[in-house]
Amino acid sequence: MRSLVLLLVLVCACGGEEAGFFDAGAAPTYFDDVAPIFAEHCNGCHSAGNIAPIALDDVKQAQSVASAIKRETQSRTMPPFIIDGRGDCQSFRDDASLSDEQIAIIAAWADAGAPAGEPKAIAAAPALPTLEAPDVLLDPGVAYAPRPNVHDDYRCFIVDPGLQADAFLTAYEVRPDVLAQVHHVVLYTVDSAEEQAAAEALDAAEGGPGYSCFGGAGTGGGRSIAVWAPGTGATRYPAGTGIRLHGGRPLVMQLHYNGGLEPDRTTIALETVDTVQAEGVMTGVFDVSLSLPPGMEGVTESAALPLPRLDVPVTLHGVYPHMHRYGRAMRAYWDKDGASTCLADVPRYDFDWQRFFFYEEGVTLPPPGGGHFRIECTYDTRGADRELHWGEGTDDEMCIAAFYATYPVGPY
Repeated sequence: MRSLVLLLVLVCACGGEEAGFFDAGAAPTYFDDVAPIFAEHCNGCHSAGNIAPIALDDVKQAQSVASAIKRETQSRTMPPFIIDGRGDCQSFRDDASLSDEQIAIIAAWADAGAPAGEPKAIAAAPALPTLEAPDVLLDPGVAYAPRPNVHDDYRCFIVDPGLQADAFLTAYEVRPDVLAQVHHVVLYTVDSAEEQAAAEALDAAEGGPGYSCFGGAGTGGGRSIAVWAPGTGATRYPAGTGIRLHGGRPLVMQLHYNGGLEPDRTTIALETVDTVQAEGVMTGVFDVSLSLPPGMEGVTESAALPLPRLDVPVTLHGVYPHMHRYGRAMRAYWDKDGASTCLADVPRYDFDWQRFFFYEEGVTLPPPGGGHFRIECTYDTRGADRELHWGEGTDDEMCIAAFYATYPVGPY
């Protein structure tokens, strides 16, 4: 059984459309005003058998945590869309955030004692996008039972896409087997014989399927090319683009199991093509020189990466922010000639809700390029008993803003 603290934190997830305005003079009711918001934004996770511990399509369960729902939505902890997409620093596809109006409806409902209102049918959560005809299925080949007494079990599995030649990944769909246990999934490339040997050695060193991992695949390299969190369906890279997968090389699939002991065999479906109009690459900025003192409520580190001068435009299509358990906030910029373009603002970073965020409109860096990517990462180290540095371990930290970028021609 999950703790009450976790129950109160996981009170609303998964995106949708906005509800209409309500009469501020009358108390909102569950069936008339609040249930439609939950249906669009929450019930994709908060329903029977899903990852969230409370089913918000059940009026009694929703009423029992009404004050917690008010608190978590007002703080924008829930829904767990950790990046700010309200336009001050870019706008993003599939923004799961609640509007100010929706937050006000929920607060007024909670303050009125969470009245049910006249019962009526509750709309189903929106269907998630799927891949109708994937050509690759990544399967660990055997079910894995999360370890007992390990609430957050991170497990990596070597999976074979069966590619004889290079191909380009254009879309993916994570298919969790046990929805109530699989909290997030990250897919990593294996780009060299050395990385493959490292993964195989880790796998051979542990009994049972896969091997323990945390911050990455543990191979000393690799690119994170697919990220999934509950409530997310199939993801497509921008039209005409794709990420190169190397023929003859495996991939590494990392799963985060968040409670539960049932054997799980999660798979990932891929769509690939032989060629693309523009090859997508993972670039970005990171701070490998982290030196974070313990016992600090707020400590910020920053780094900058100079960009080459190119005679072609570069387009940024999305960003993947990454820190570990002590991370609290992040901002990323492109600076050039005294001007600064905000690329990502993550005011409430949460390691448990990792995902890739795609811009509604790509950000183009025109020729001749140049300037710098800059990143600022803020941490709360009050739970640490030593100085923290860069690393993949549970008690290490990272500071990364990875961008999915394309050039007009490729490959590069």
